[in-house]
Amino acid sequence: MGDYGRISVHDALGGGAVADILLWRNVYGGGVVLIVSTIFWFLFERGGYNIVAFVANNLLLLVVILFFWAKSATLLNRFVYFFYIWLWRLITVVLGF
Repeated sequence: MGDYGRISVHDALGGGAVADILLWRNVYGGGVVLIVSTIFWFLFERGGYNIVAFVANNLLLLVVILFFWAKSATLLNRFVYFFYIWLWRLITVVLGF
């Protein structure tokens, strides 16, 4: 019979960093995923919080932070677009563009 047609779980999960985290080969990453998922479970399930309200509140907070950043930058004669460029690079790295 042999190993014909058999594939490891690590290869089935893509064989990269995600597989390492899900299979606890990267203990630090697995711990972070476990803690963050527990916090989200507690926030949404036990706390009775809604995902739409969570996203809306975070977007509102981001808009307020960007507004005050831009206003303080113009008052202090600083470069306004540095934060926007940094935020765009962060988004493109996270989403993989």
